[in-house]
Amino acid sequence: MLLLLRDANLSKSAVIYDLGCGWGSLPIALAKTFLDARVKGMEISPFPCLVARLRTWRLPNVSVAAKNFYKFDLADADAVTCYLMPSAMSRLSKFLDEKVRPGTVVVTVTFWFRDRSPATIKDGPGLRGAVALYVWPATSRRASTGLDS
Repeated sequence: MLLLLRDANLSKSAVIYDLGCGWGSLPIALAKTFLDARVKGMEISPFPCLVARLRTWRLPNVSVAAKNFYKFDLADADAVTCYLMPSAMSRLSKFLDEKVRPGTVVVTVTFWFRDRSPATIKDGPGLRGAVALYVWPATSRRASTGLDS
C-alpha cells in the first residue's frame, strides 16, 4: 500500500485518511513514510480507537478520531486508505462519490470496489491480499467494459 501511495506522487503536505484504522498500524506506517503529511485515522470501535491513539500519540503528524467516517467530510483528503469488509465497499464507493474531490487517490487492501476499475493493482505479501489504487471518481466497471448500453 505504501509503495502505491509513493508512486501516486502525493504532495509533501498531503492529507491522508485511513478509514477504519483499527489498532493504528497503518497510520503509523503512513506517518513514518510521509513525514510531512497529515495522517488522520478514523475508528468507530472504542477500544481499538483508544489503542490507536496510544500507539500514535508521539507522532506529531497523526491524529486518530473516534468517528463513524460515513458522517465525516473528507473534502480535504488527498488520499484515502482502507482495509474494510466486502459488505462496506459498495456503500463506501457512493460515499466517496459525494465526499472527495476529483483526483483523490483511494487505496484498498484485499477488498475492492466491485463497481469500479482500479488504476493500479499490486499483489500483497504473504497471506495479505492484493492492493488496488483508484483515482476518484474511479471509472465504472460498466463504462470501462461497454456494459452501459
